[in-house]
Amino acid sequence: MLWIIYSSKYDEEADNPAKRMLAEAVNQGIESELLYFNYFRVDGNNLYYKDNIVENFPDVAFLRCNEIWLAEFLESKNVRVINNSYSIKHCKDKLLTHQIVDELGYKGIKTVTLGNKKYKELVKLFGPVFILKIRDGLQGKDIYLIENKKQFKSIVKTIDKNNFLAQEYIITSYGRDVRLYFVGDQFIAACERRNENSFISNIAQGGLTYEVSLKKSDIDKAREIKTDLQGEIITIDFVYGENELIFCEANTNAGFQSFAYLGYDMRKIFMNYIKESEKKRAQN
Repeated sequence: MLWIIYSSKYDEEADNPAKRMLAEAVNQGIESELLYFNYFRVDGNNLYYKDNIVENFPDVAFLRCNEIWLAEFLESKNVRVINNSYSIKHCKDKLLTHQIVDELGYKGIKTVTLGNKKYKELVKLFGPVFILKIRDGLQGKDIYLIENKKQFKSIVKTIDKNNFLAQEYIITSYGRDVRLYFVGDQFIAACERRNENSFISNIAQGGLTYEVSLKKSDIDKAREIKTDLQGEIITIDFVYGENELIFCEANTNAGFQSFAYLGYDMRKIFMNYIKESEKKRAQN
């Protein structure tokens, strides 16, 4: 049994990404159920769904969300969770991600916690232009390009400074980044996301997508990062430095619209991976 878990924002929609994922699972002969994380709650050692105690757990849960508490509870019931709680935690928290990449010895965007740091401190670290971004952000939201002190002061008044990071601004990557998608041990493809009108490249913020070919060394670098993050279905993002790709972030619940535009049937790839990897687990 496979649980596919999404946000309940899709519950009332007749046709939506959650139901299309379920349809693909059924099409591949996988016994599946679509559930919404908002309807779960934990009380002691019990898990409830829509106020009914959960008695039977699945073999696998595919989380299209970032709910660490739910992943941890399911793991405590010996459910295989994709992606696991460690991976979700260390990708969701961008500072933790960068610490892991630093330990691997790869170059990442210079990143520090914002906290109570003053403008002068950040200029000394990064130069006169730098980035503020929320620590656990998604879809290019809550990211600010800081170009002067007045702008900095205005923005820090409106945000939770303890939940924000400051990062160097890589001018050579303005409006562009590279996203690599991995499913299990397989590298699926890489795309460049490009936005001519903003420094933010995300498709959700108006970016366009183009398939790119990368050097094997860059793919291997991304693979090692994803392995250390324990990601099964995961994206690794780089930005363009002057002469190299620089690590930006990783996501365990990344959208795949960019790859769909390029002709990749990601739902089919996901479900085939889950089906085949479960067959291998059953044989061991």
